[in-house]
Amino acid sequence: MKAPHNHNRLTGLTVLATRPEPQNADLCELIKNAGGRPLAFPTIHITWLNSKAEAFKLLTSSDILIFISVNAVAGYLRWKNENDHLKATAKIAAIGSQTKKALLKADLNASIYPENGYNSEALLQSPELVAEKIAGKFVTIIRGRGGRDHLSTELISRGAMVEYVDVYQRTCPTVASVNFEINKIDIVSVTSNAGLENLLKMIDRQHHEALFEYPLVVLSQRMAEHAKQLGFKHNILLTNGPGNQAIIDRIAVWRSHTSNKI
Repeated sequence: MKAPHNHNRLTGLTVLATRPEPQNADLCELIKNAGGRPLAFPTIHITWLNSKAEAFKLLTSSDILIFISVNAVAGYLRWKNENDHLKATAKIAAIGSQTKKALLKADLNASIYPENGYNSEALLQSPELVAEKIAGKFVTIIRGRGGRDHLSTELISRGAMVEYVDVYQRTCPTVASVNFEINKIDIVSVTSNAGLENLLKMIDRQHHEALFEYPLVVLSQRMAEHAKQLGFKHNILLTNGPGNQAIIDRIAVWRSHTSNKI
């Protein structure tokens, strides 16, 4: 997945890339295309969950289906059979642009999605989810097991009936040893709070202080606050979107500003 405008933007930088696979492989390819050196170190392992008849009943009887991530779309497609049909009047919602694109590839049109932002708070501002329209509707949230409850809680307060369908779960990968040197990193990219916590679990505690000194790229203010609580001290950089290209763009801006100071 080449992006010509990325050429040489990250030359000389070593980036610790921690996304789950397969998204991390795509991120590493973009880093290479930009002249950087990716260190692939996924801090979340995705395990697909087996489908259940009662879960399919929730999906096929829902008025609104909310997909919480790209992996939620992939998990749903693993479950779906040819004879499983959503209600003709069912509406599809996506947490953000990347999930909307994944749904479109699966021939599912997300008519509800945030115009700005890519989290539960942004989605809840959609006109289609106001209390007057959502009250009495049956909503199913397709997600990874153990996700945030904010979306469900708010929709219930607006009068909706909400159920979860968990199509995957996130676990911390087991590693025998870290196959890179902490002092060879220039910048760290993490895409979820769970991934951030797992990173610290996977790296020996004696190296944490060194890790905390590096610039850290995150996807949201909520993640930035969590990173500070965990101990990251300097240069917590926010992207302007959840996709891999947004990560590259943010690193390139940081690199440009840093170079100008030298």
